[in-house]
Amino acid sequence: MQTRAQFFVAVVAITGVMALPWTLQSEAKKEKQTRQIEELLKQRLDTLRKLVEFQTAQHRQETATYESLVRATDRLIEAELESAESREARSSILRRWVSLMEELVEMAKARFRTGRVTNAAVLAAHADHLKAKIQLARAEAEEQ
Repeated sequence: MQTRAQFFVAVVAITGVMALPWTLQSEAKKEKQTRQIEELLKQRLDTLRKLVEFQTAQHRQETATYESLVRATDRLIEAELESAESREARSSILRRWVSLMEELVEMAKARFRTGRVTNAAVLAAHADHLKAKIQLARAEAEEQ
């Protein structure tokens, strides 16, 4: 009996020692993949920030549509939320989004008053502002 138990212990020990390099390689591979994903996320965020900056400038000059600016902004918010590491960070991102959408509503109203856009543009901006406010309210409700 003792010989069998000793044999079993030896097999387990040898198997564990043999598996150690494989485990270390697997962990190193996962770390490398994690770093690659983080770098890709960073590049995506940088690209989307530049896009939103460009679209915002174009929209203010009335050479880009409201829809193109909102699409770019939505994509940036989505990427930022994906990269956020805490609930507080997500809430901060959503508060910034609400503020931006509020600014766009005011811009649409001003353009409507001067006849440069239709009431549909104001309604679309208002609906997008409400969408942002709903997302923020949901996030804050989850925090409680």
